Amino acid sequence: MSRALREPADGDVLAVCIGWSVFAPVGLKYPLLLGATLWGLWQLRQQNAFGRVWSEPAARWALAFWAWSALTALWSAGPWQDALAQIGLYSLLLSVSLIGFALPAQWAQRTLQHFSIAAGVVGSICLLKSWEFLPAPDAWLWMSTVTAEGNQRIVTSLLLAVGCTLALREAWLSWQSGTVRWATLGWCAVACAAALGLASQDRRTGMVTLPVLLLLLSAGMMRARHTSRTKIWTTALAAVACCVALGAASPDVRDRFAEGLGELARYDTTGEVATSWGMRLRMVEQSVQMASESRIAGHGLGSWVTLWTQRVPKDSLLAQQRTPHSEFLLVAVQTGLIGTILFVATLWTQATRGLRMNQGSMVPASLLVWGALAWAGLFNVVLRDAKFALPLLMLAALAWSVAGSEGRDDERGAAAPSGSR
Repeated sequence: MSRALREPADGDVLAVCIGWSVFAPVGLKYPLLLGATLWGLWQLRQQNAFGRVWSEPAARWALAFWAWSALTALWSAGPWQDALAQIGLYSLLLSVSLIGFALPAQWAQRTLQHFSIAAGVVGSICLLKSWEFLPAPDAWLWMSTVTAEGNQRIVTSLLLAVGCTLALREAWLSWQSGTVRWATLGWCAVACAAALGLASQDRRTGMVTLPVLLLLLSAGMMRARHTSRTKIWTTALAAVACCVALGAASPDVRDRFAEGLGELARYDTTGEVATSWGMRLRMVEQSVQMASESRIAGHGLGSWVTLWTQRVPKDSLLAQQRTPHSEFLLVAVQTGLIGTILFVATLWTQATRGLRMNQGSMVPASLLVWGALAWAGLFNVVLRDAKFALPLLMLAALAWSVAGSEGRDDERGAAAPSGSR
């Protein structure tokens, strides 16, 4: 453990910086994640602990997926620059275990808490903007969150959903402890602020991800030991009420979903496509066809754009698309069935690692973070696009560290005599 993180004051400052930087521009998050990875490598070397890293199934599957993806670049149908860029982006998957093993668990937990608080603040600012109360709406301060455009705006929506559920997790843990009831109310307030901010914006990704994360959170709470039926039913009803209330309070998002369904109803399988969901459907059709042409090994990393431009009119809006807007489709086309199996195995082992390490007393943060990444990956490129990958993988590294601590705490609690608890 580095000396900087041994000192509580310094550790708290760093936790604040990293927790809040998840909402910062990409230019700041790149050196942050890479610097943390190098620091993790140095720490593991100092402790001679590399064997511990690769003894983890989640780390081995991530390494296997990255290695196979890099190998497919040898027969890629696309330019080598695109293949090299994706090798670099996919290598960020390896940083999760390297950072997670080196981080002190208590510090990682505090950092996740600061991220949740940051999500509550960003959600409050989104709400102010929707009410037209936002001071200096064109200021650079809001450019990576509230007034962001394109994929960065979608990422903010997704991070608000993750922050909301992590705050509810904190509320659950404080409620279970029964010692700091004001903390339960505080974390509920943070979760509500993030959720209301999510409902006030017009991106669909966060809105369709939040119910999934609430379902995972509720399932985790229900499997926890020593949980009364009252708490179980209260939790389930609160999750349902939250989703219903957000849907009722979000006319912008309802309009966007209605617009998307209308686009699908008017979709022409052979004609020109100029609508958002229509283009997504066309990309699904064409990507499935591409994948079927090279089922086992794929067309190679960085090949999707080349294959796509061969299939669509050069002067159409479709030709401007650079990804299939789905990580799963991208992996299937470029790395084939082998890469898809390795990718799914990576997601599964990462998401369930926390469940394997504890016996039910905690709701693992890793399940929520990787659940969000996997679900959003159905309709976004969450690893191919650094705007998604950098914040989500940093949160995943923090959750990795926390899971190790919770697993050890759970084992000690299970071994302790009943009178000592």
